Amino acid sequence: MLGQLFWAGVAILCAVAFAIVTGALKPDEQINALWLVVAAACFYALAYRFYGRFLARRVVGLSVELLEQLGQAREVHLARLFQVFERIQVRVGVVK
Repeated sequence: MLGQLFWAGVAILCAVAFAIVTGALKPDEQINALWLVVAAACFYALAYRFYGRFLARRVVGLSVELLEQLGQAREVHLARLFQVFERIQVRVGVVK
């Protein structure tokens, strides 16, 4: 719940910062560079969080069960990691 509120706050801050940068809120006001930095940082954080999850689940096909197996089995962690990389390479088309 707290994580959802945090990301909702980041999204709202990003929207406000972009509105200020584009001049949607106050068209006559000069743009402060700090708002551009805030907008970019929020946008990058949101993209990293949600697009990364999309890529991991839909494109690569990683599941929660596979990730839990990787976390629990430390002795075979490296072997499973190579399996994950092989899956990524096959999905992307690097290796057939």
